[in-house]
Amino acid sequence: MKVKKFGFLKPRIPNLLLTFIILFLPLFREQYNGGQYVAWYRLIDLLIGSLRQPGTLGLFFLTLVFSLIIYFFVSLVIFKIIQR
Repeated sequence: MKVKKFGFLKPRIPNLLLTFIILFLPLFREQYNGGQYVAWYRLIDLLIGSLRQPGTLGLFFLTLVFSLIIYFFVSLVIFKIIQR
């Protein structure tokens, strides 16, 4: 049986579910007005919001790459756990 090098990246339910859970967590924090107000942003909100506003295409691709990196690490961790 031939083992593929990046076969662990195949979309499966645990990989996708954990990735979406991480994307819906409030990861980014913004503090303004001398620290009086704090706003938390979810990555999925930034991804969708950057598509709606003109001129923020760079932010869209940055958050998209960050999301793909998260998927890669989630898939790798699940693969290592299953492999044991």
